[in-house]
Amino acid sequence: MAKKALDSRKDSGARAQISIEFMMSAVIISMVFLFGVMIFQSRAQINTNYSIQGKAQEAAFRLARNINNVYLTDDNSSFSDYFYYANQHYTISKGYGSIMVWPDSNNFVDAPIIPKDLNLTVSDLNGEIFFRKQDGKVIVGYN
Repeated sequence: MAKKALDSRKDSGARAQISIEFMMSAVIISMVFLFGVMIFQSRAQINTNYSIQGKAQEAAFRLARNINNVYLTDDNSSFSDYFYYANQHYTISKGYGSIMVWPDSNNFVDAPIIPKDLNLTVSDLNGEIFFRKQDGKVIVGYN
């Protein structure tokens, strides 16, 4: 009888060791998986930020190109361009010799412009924007 009890203790000890090893393996695999998910999430956020900055830079250069083009034409000339950025509301402002596009409140991108006398009545880059030159002054606004 004592031998039978000793054998069952050995058997339960082997089963306990296997289950502890399994639990340790599962914990280590879970930690590696969670670490990979954290790295993927941070990289996805960085890629999203670069995409937003790239679109804002494209908008700034496109806006500056249109301002410079209308400035270099004759007086009383005008044309329009349609800006549409889905789910992005870029605010714009005028700096000294540049036009600034703000994708969010913390950072901006800018592009150089030629005219120093610019009347900017647009605050958001979504929709059709008109560019006019009247009396040597460039006017950017909605219809």
